[in-house]
Amino acid sequence: MNAAGGALALFCLALPVSIAGTNIAAGLLTALLLRGALRAEMAPWEKLKSPALYALLAYCAAAALSALLGVDPGNSLGALLKDLHKVWILSLFLVFLSLMPSPSVSKPLAAAFGAMAFLGLYQVATERTGDTAWVRAHGFVHPVTYGEQMTLAFLGGLCFLGSREGAKGKALGWGFLGLIGLALVLNQTRGAFLGLAAGFAALCRLERSFRPWALRAAGTALGVLIFWELMPTGGRSLHELAQKPELWYAGGQLNPYLARYSLWKAALEIFRDHPWAGVGPGNYRMVFADYFQGSIDNESVWGSAHNLYLHHLAERGLLGMTGLALALGVLTATAWKRARQKPNPWNLWAASALVAFLVMNLTEVAFQNEQVTTLVLFLWAWAEANRSAPAWQKL
Repeated sequence: MNAAGGALALFCLALPVSIAGTNIAAGLLTALLLRGALRAEMAPWEKLKSPALYALLAYCAAAALSALLGVDPGNSLGALLKDLHKVWILSLFLVFLSLMPSPSVSKPLAAAFGAMAFLGLYQVATERTGDTAWVRAHGFVHPVTYGEQMTLAFLGGLCFLGSREGAKGKALGWGFLGLIGLALVLNQTRGAFLGLAAGFAALCRLERSFRPWALRAAGTALGVLIFWELMPTGGRSLHELAQKPELWYAGGQLNPYLARYSLWKAALEIFRDHPWAGVGPGNYRMVFADYFQGSIDNESVWGSAHNLYLHHLAERGLLGMTGLALALGVLTATAWKRARQKPNPWNLWAASALVAFLVMNLTEVAFQNEQVTTLVLFLWAWAEANRSAPAWQKL
């Protein structure tokens, strides 16, 4: 394996494990490209002329303007590093992945996801909180991040099962799906599970071969929801979400099941007071106490609205929300168009991942999580590099 292939494999192995490791591997890939440029080696720099990259740059420009108009420009400008990280990652892989053959990343990526799924199951089997409840599967990351990663991995496993590559190891493919699916169930991230349902619905819409599985998928989803209601985990059931308002507070503490309602309400009130440019990126935390008095999970100050779209309205106003809609809209529309024109595994995975990602952001701000967003942008660029690969084969 040459240096480029080794660095790409390292990136894939680090991606589900650590954002620090992922960034180190991405830095190595960047260094290899720059070394090639210094040696006058040819690279497909024209790939940077991508509408998706232009949309991300427009998103960053809107964020910068919102930062300058916000309540603390200094803090906001520092928060823009996360947005610039997205531009770097997409630029890097638009160029780099077009140089590599498509199968070169599938095996290390699958191995990394499988290892993290196994680690999550081990954590559930061996770790406890208190006297009764076991922990949620989480690997080395936050449980919500882990759940979102497992959702995207599961969709990828589905997409590759019917490909020529996946056809060589059907049993291994189904084993991979079983391992990832069990880790996702024991992770118990509700938003990730909802995203998986949306991603699978997208696959059914794009490729007929998935449609016969719809009824069994619905039955499995119902079984998972019932299982969650019975698990002694101290707080992942669904019936708590339907509590009457008079039961929301106990001993001065807001029921943690209902925390997002208050976070969303605060975001809307912030947007009402700062409709055009918001309070500035990273400043939701700074003004939160002005819009919510109380405690949620023993915390009186929160830095996230736990809804990407409301969070952007609060921090960036209509200006930033327009940039967000443009960036996510171009990425999703392009991925969907590719999958419609050529339903190969890469295109199907990218399209279903974007749909799942949009839904997961209804209860989280995953677009502001570098690890999850790096995975989504990587999948999008991977599909772009393999747009002419063979079409889907029947399951």
